[in-house]
Amino acid sequence: MSEKQIPQLCADKKDCCGCTACMTVCPVNAISMQSDENGFRYPKIDESKCLRCGKCLTACSFKKDAATTDNKELPKVYAVRMKDINVVSSSSSGGAFTAISDWVLEQQGAVASAIYDYASHTLKYRLYTDKQTRDEARGSKYVHPVLGNIYSKCVQWMKENPEKPLLFLGLGCQIAGFRKVLEANRLGDQAILVDLICHGTPSPQLWTDYIHSLECAHNGKAEYVTFKDKRNGWKDPYAFARIAGKEVPLDAYSCWFYENLSQRDSCFHCPYARLKRASDLTIGDYWGIENALPDFYDTAGNSLVLVQSPKGAKIFNAICDSIHFAESSVPDCMQPRLETPGEPNPRREKFWRDYRVKGIPYLSKHYREDGKTKILVKRVIRKAKRIVRKLIG
Repeated sequence: MSEKQIPQLCADKKDCCGCTACMTVCPVNAISMQSDENGFRYPKIDESKCLRCGKCLTACSFKKDAATTDNKELPKVYAVRMKDINVVSSSSSGGAFTAISDWVLEQQGAVASAIYDYASHTLKYRLYTDKQTRDEARGSKYVHPVLGNIYSKCVQWMKENPEKPLLFLGLGCQIAGFRKVLEANRLGDQAILVDLICHGTPSPQLWTDYIHSLECAHNGKAEYVTFKDKRNGWKDPYAFARIAGKEVPLDAYSCWFYENLSQRDSCFHCPYARLKRASDLTIGDYWGIENALPDFYDTAGNSLVLVQSPKGAKIFNAICDSIHFAESSVPDCMQPRLETPGEPNPRREKFWRDYRVKGIPYLSKHYREDGKTKILVKRVIRKAKRIVRKLIG
């Protein structure tokens, strides 16, 4: 940086995904992650420590990728389901994460992923080497995770275990940030990067306030939380918390998520909401599989796996014995977040003002449209578009 100015990491909040890569590469620990008024974390530079070296800007993949056209070849597309039906039942979709992490752990490798912490009601990243902890990491969590110093922990583990694989599971922005950290440390070959198809991440503070409000209303502590219980089938997931022995629906919070009210600003400008990613494998729900691959479809759950790299192809081949799979196609698997980011709700700014001034009870009463219904309607529209494309093609 020729003028030796303090780096501008997030002058505009839409340009920061909160991945912590900038904080991780800072040579003097001058950067910390601080929450804003809505509970989203952003990097803050201690000017008295800052060397003005610019390494933090180099590590920021989000702004760079937002302005870059990706010329990667189209990924290979697969429908996947674990052969172990118990794993499928306890997973959000078909158990693809379990299949991949099983292989890594069997090679004496390590896994880094987000795990729900019931003591603080936050989603925190952990690095682990056992299947019991991995099982805690299963399931969708519609909350922005606290990454802490997970990138540094992973780098240290890789340097201490150079012959063993490390699996990092995260959102597209977190995977891209970790890739920059790996590059800065001249690492990468042993890391397996798996990203999730993402609808955006809500504020962790909003979630904590919401679950605390439910605990107060029901006179108990939330001892279990799920955003995708499949008792009604994979296509109709149910979100609830178990408080004082009773199931309490998470209807209001789910609505805010599906209605694009509660997500981070950057989620609506995400450069990773596309088919081609910076990962080795992309996983998520295979919506529309009942039409694309009716013989493979199972009401218990179905994963979509996109093979993004040669390394991803090797990993997929390595897990084939533990999964049922069928090759599919890009047109059949397309869904909104494989094409573009979501659009912010027109009431989003008012939603956040009301949160800060009037609190959770007001939001729960006045922002309750059925977002899931809109999602289902969009799926019907996508199905019609696929049929039209096939007829035209």
